[in-house]
Amino acid sequence: MNPVIAVGQFFLLATAPASHENMIYGISWYDAVPYSEKSTEIDCKSPESAKVSGCISTITPKSVIKDFPADAKAVMIFVKTKSWVPSVSWRTGKNLPLDRPSYCQIDVKFASSKETMKNQNHATLVDVWGMGPLKSEEARNVSYSTLTVPLDKNGSFLTSMQHGIQNECMVEVGVTLVGYYRQ
Repeated sequence: MNPVIAVGQFFLLATAPASHENMIYGISWYDAVPYSEKSTEIDCKSPESAKVSGCISTITPKSVIKDFPADAKAVMIFVKTKSWVPSVSWRTGKNLPLDRPSYCQIDVKFASSKETMKNQNHATLVDVWGMGPLKSEEARNVSYSTLTVPLDKNGSFLTSMQHGIQNECMVEVGVTLVGYYRQ
């Protein structure tokens, strides 16, 4: 049986769930890399994360949000993931070649520790195919999820991401704090 989180009272922040002022994490990639479900110890915020499919990051709300309580036990987060094939190359400014389909995928997991991360399925996954302006115009898929994630003893939680990019494509993730639980 999985452990139950009994955290007490929920505190909703006074702003809308997708308010940029409560964004606690964001990342995007556009360099080609083959997709792999294998994770690495590379921090998602490091430049090396663009060269591998899998990465991991620690998110600490109190380092981003002023007045975040030290005794919070869990957070409610709003997660936006996006896969996007543009109609025009951002590298060259020209239409994408019709003989080179583009594809990208990203999936994201959240957990309070590496140990509990092993048992997690992805919280969100998006992918998209595109073939340039004459065949499909711009192609974009966006997913939104609201999750409750327990915090570790340092008031942090982990995110693990796997992404794959073929040709002209971009993936991005944004995490916004909706509220927190405390005892």
